[in-house]
Amino acid sequence: MAKTTTKKPTRIAGSDFTDHLLDMLEFCNTKVAQNTPLSKQEKTDLLQMCVDLYSATDDYQQIYNDCHNLINSILSKYNYQPRTPGKPHNPNAMQNLPYEMKVLIYIMAYRAFELYDNATNKKGLVRPTQDGVLNFLSTPVNSTTSKCYKLSRKTFTYFGISPKVFYNINNYKQIQLPSKYAGAKTGYLGYALNYLVAYAGTIDNYTDLFGGSASAFMAVMKTNNIDYYINEIEFFIVNYYHVISNKKLYNGYIKELFNVRDELKQILSSGNAVYAVERGKYFFNHCDKIRKDWQDKYPLSNYDQLINENIIQSPNFQQYQLETDSDKVDAAVAYTYIHSFQVTGGKNEVGALNLKSLEKFCNTVNKLEYDKFHAHMARLEHIYNSDMLDHEFLIQYFTNKAPKKYRSIEQLVNAIRNGSTPDAISDQEKNLLRLLGKDSTGKPRLFRTLFYSDSPYLNTKGYNEDKDNIDNSQMKALIYKLVNASKKGSHFIFSCRASKSIEENTFFKLDAFTDLRNPVRSDGNVVLDTQVIHDYEKILFNGNGTRTIVEAKSSMDKIIELLEQNNAIYHNVFNEFKTHATNSYVLVCIQLSGFSNKNMDDYQVKRRIQRLYPVEVFITDYNFVEPLKYKDPVTGKLYGFKKYTISEFCKILDECMFKSDKPYKVVPKSGGVSFQ
Repeated sequence: MAKTTTKKPTRIAGSDFTDHLLDMLEFCNTKVAQNTPLSKQEKTDLLQMCVDLYSATDDYQQIYNDCHNLINSILSKYNYQPRTPGKPHNPNAMQNLPYEMKVLIYIMAYRAFELYDNATNKKGLVRPTQDGVLNFLSTPVNSTTSKCYKLSRKTFTYFGISPKVFYNINNYKQIQLPSKYAGAKTGYLGYALNYLVAYAGTIDNYTDLFGGSASAFMAVMKTNNIDYYINEIEFFIVNYYHVISNKKLYNGYIKELFNVRDELKQILSSGNAVYAVERGKYFFNHCDKIRKDWQDKYPLSNYDQLINENIIQSPNFQQYQLETDSDKVDAAVAYTYIHSFQVTGGKNEVGALNLKSLEKFCNTVNKLEYDKFHAHMARLEHIYNSDMLDHEFLIQYFTNKAPKKYRSIEQLVNAIRNGSTPDAISDQEKNLLRLLGKDSTGKPRLFRTLFYSDSPYLNTKGYNEDKDNIDNSQMKALIYKLVNASKKGSHFIFSCRASKSIEENTFFKLDAFTDLRNPVRSDGNVVLDTQVIHDYEKILFNGNGTRTIVEAKSSMDKIIELLEQNNAIYHNVFNEFKTHATNSYVLVCIQLSGFSNKNMDDYQVKRRIQRLYPVEVFITDYNFVEPLKYKDPVTGKLYGFKKYTISEFCKILDECMFKSDKPYKVVPKSGGVSFQ
């Protein structure tokens, strides 16, 4: 392997990394008990080599050679596939391969990928492969080496996980676009989502039920033999997907977007900042008019429908066929530009366009990133336009739905499952059946869809024109459909917040909760003393940047409203999963920067929920290993992750939230003031 100069490693180094890999391999390793035990010293030497290897930056070639010698020294004890002609080898060597040695070999391959990616100049370097690492181990380091042992590809595949997959999910790099969208899964959340998808096992379809900005879709690495789908209620955004995923439309889109950027950039470079902002706002208003025209032309009342088990496209799609390519491109550019200027709370408004935000837009429109986005979106099999909160038929439609690869045998598979195997099955059909595999009963397995649901959060206002907010019945119906699909062989990842955060209101964070272990009592009273009331006489944050002092009583009313909303979230989200999907798991994602304790524990999770800090979670119907910490490469902020069963997490919410049906009221502490 050629020596390179490396950049600072992007992942957590040393023993944390090694311990995580041990957990991850053990999770997939179904035959750990058969592994031959090492001596205490051998085990210590191997695991220390893992730490040294991962920490290496300069003279890593010597450490690779040390790994080579140590592995061969131990393999010689097991007569493991010797290269000496005529000498027998142990047919069960793979099962007996020491577990810690397997970890070391994984890290060798992992570091090969990372060293290549971190090289300041990749020209002339050969991209590492898993086979390359195995060949290195099976080749003598020098001519004086008397013997060497060959490792097969099963070293990486026998337990169903590869170093390349592990490298990719732990070195997450999401596409960076200038446009922002409320609830977008980027940074640490995109990292966590991509990680969870890797644990879903064999899946045939991936369906994003609430597409939004497609940031979550972008976060998921492409995998061969999976069909990808995306759904979105607003047709203005559906058009954006169509333009980005279509090569011809995409080329026109990039041209127009860069024309806008270059015009504004030229005005900025001339030193006329005032005119640049004025021109930027003019174009924003022009784009906003396009958005409103499209929303009028493509009403939310027109949705795809499921009729006789077939999806019938909405009248919106019929109207869409009449649009010119130019109009489609203009609408996609309008979407991008509008969502490049965002105020507090996630809204995109012309008031967010100032000199600083305009300069940021001009400097972040990067063709390389958009080309990656296009490549991601081009894998879409189809784009749907349905309302997933009132018509969840996409979940029903994709449960046990054959992907393109197996579509020709879909009827045959269902017939075999129902006990009516036809007399004649072609060789091509037999080959596809072998690829599909069987379930525990010996029949062809069900087709599996991974549903990703990032719905608007419960109590989100302004979701559609008919309802003020997301109501409990809509959320319960969505959860029920996902759980039912899971019972039929599919999987789901459900994204939400553990509680409605103060960031979603007009007040600053309620720092007063810092000094309260349990601000809500079981009898429904909120216990606050005089100082706490004073702290809540905070500020109403207006859109124009001014502040308005509010009365304590109205402040208390807002707090009670917030706690009641959290009560609804507990009952209608987490308790629903606990009731219907007892084997679900929760991944809690929390920012650690700014806190003295950088390790996640139950107490930290509880404190953040009590203080109404944003606590994002993913709920799955399958097990996984906690991800490593994530350091955002742009902001430098550190994020941590904690896994719970759904029952464990509901217990934490029990301790942090009020969950009875009694109404809230405020009562004083001793010497305090009562607000009824």
